[in-house]
Amino acid sequence: MIRALFGCIFAVLMIGASAAAPTRFSVAVSGAGPDVVLLPGLGSAPHVFDAILPELEKTHRVHRIQIAGFAGLAAGPNATGEVIGPVRDELIAYIHEAGLTKPALIGHSMGGLTALLVAIKEPDLLGKAMVIDALPFFSLLFNPAATSEMAKPFADQFKAQMLGMDDAAFAALQTRAMANLSKSPKGQAIGAADSIASDRAVLAEAGAEAMVTDARGELSTITIPVTVLQAYDAMMPVQKAPYNELWATAYTGLTGVKLQVIEGSYHFIMYDQPEKFAAAVTAFLAQ
Repeated sequence: MIRALFGCIFAVLMIGASAAAPTRFSVAVSGAGPDVVLLPGLGSAPHVFDAILPELEKTHRVHRIQIAGFAGLAAGPNATGEVIGPVRDELIAYIHEAGLTKPALIGHSMGGLTALLVAIKEPDLLGKAMVIDALPFFSLLFNPAATSEMAKPFADQFKAQMLGMDDAAFAALQTRAMANLSKSPKGQAIGAADSIASDRAVLAEAGAEAMVTDARGELSTITIPVTVLQAYDAMMPVQKAPYNELWATAYTGLTGVKLQVIEGSYHFIMYDQPEKFAAAVTAFLAQ
C-alpha cells in the first residue's frame, strides 16, 4: 500500500518536473496505471467526472483538465483570440511532454469535439477516445443541412448576445439552459454555477467556435477506436428515430466508430444516468 502510494506520488512529481506547465488549461493528476485524460465541456470543471473518479484512480493514472476561463479558472491566454484550436495544440504538447503513451481521452461536449480534433491532428497520439454527447459539427442539431458558412451568422449572434447581457440576465439564462441539459437537479445546479463562474468572453468565444467547427470531412483520418455516447430522452423535442439517424450520419466518415445511445438522459449523461455512464466508461477502457 505504502509502495503504491509512493509510486503514485513519484509519478506525479516526475510529470510536473518534465513537462512545461500548460497555460491554456490546468491539470490535476491522480491514481496509477494506464493514462486517462478527462476533458470537460463548455463552461465546465473536472468535477463533472467526480462520480467515476474513485474507481478510475484504482486502475488508471487520471489527468483532469480544466480549460482556462471555465468554471472560475482564470482565463490566461484564452482571454483573447481563439480557444479550441490552441487548447487542442497545448493538450497535444502536454501528452508529449508528460511522456504519456497512447492515453485514452474522454471528452464531454466541447471536450468531445476537442478529442476528435486531437485524433485528427495526430492520429498516432491517443490509444482510444470517448466522445460524450458531441457531434463532429454541433450546428447539425439546429439544421441537418448546415454548413460552417451557414452557422457563422448564428455563432456571431450568440457571441454578441452573451457579451451584451448584464450579470443578472446571464445568470438567469444559464439556469434556464441547464434545465434542458440535465434532468438531475444536482446536475442543473452544478452546471449553472460553473457557467456563471466562467469568464464570459472565453465562454462566448469557445461556444461560437464550436458552432462553426465542422470536423466531418476529416473523420476518415482518425485511426484509433472511438466510442460515442449519445444522450436521448423521450422528453426531448425530437423523435428518436430521426435523431439517431442524424448522429449516425454525422459519424459516417469515422471507420469503426461505436455509437452507443444512453436512454433517459439529457446532455450531462454523467449526472442523469451515472450507473450507465460508469458502465460505459469501464467497457470503453477495457476494450
